[in-house]
Amino acid sequence: MLCNKTRLDSRNLIGITTFGIAAIVAGCGPSPKPKAAQALACSKDQITYEDADRSGAAVIITGCGKKDILTLDNGKWGSLRERAAFEMTCGAGELEVTAIESTVFGVTGCNRKIVYKWSPYVGVVVQTASDGPATASPAQEAAPAVPAPTPVAPEPAPAAAPEPTAAAPAAAAAPASKAKAKSKK
Repeated sequence: MLCNKTRLDSRNLIGITTFGIAAIVAGCGPSPKPKAAQALACSKDQITYEDADRSGAAVIITGCGKKDILTLDNGKWGSLRERAAFEMTCGAGELEVTAIESTVFGVTGCNRKIVYKWSPYVGVVVQTASDGPATASPAQEAAPAVPAPTPVAPEPAPAAAPEPTAAAPAAAAAPASKAKAKSKK
């Protein structure tokens, strides 16, 4: 059997792109089968394997009605489902894993949603995360978001201006008459 014995992980992908998941499952490097059986709580013969990105270091596994993504890092397989369960404080069985693109995966459950990106030289990173309903109904997606009306307190009436007294106009007129008298002198 032709096999590349190069250390297989997300930091050292030299030579495994050609062989991908077939080489790993066939015995070149650590097998994802034990981790897959553990992550999906399923027997090894009920699990199917699909190479996520042709490198062999990211594998989509399906079995017993569940899906997960396994990634190889430092010679060990890690489960995206298990990581998301920890990050979301949610049971792994309550999560749904979806392959959005070849290296982008979504996890929903417990009213949360996280989108992960897998990069061969970095590993799995969170791309986006959100709280609230994990999925929206078609009616919610079609309806525009309308904010609730904000209650407005009535404005107080302006204070009434004091009524001018009879002495006020006379006092205002007095300086004007004095100014005229000075100008005549």
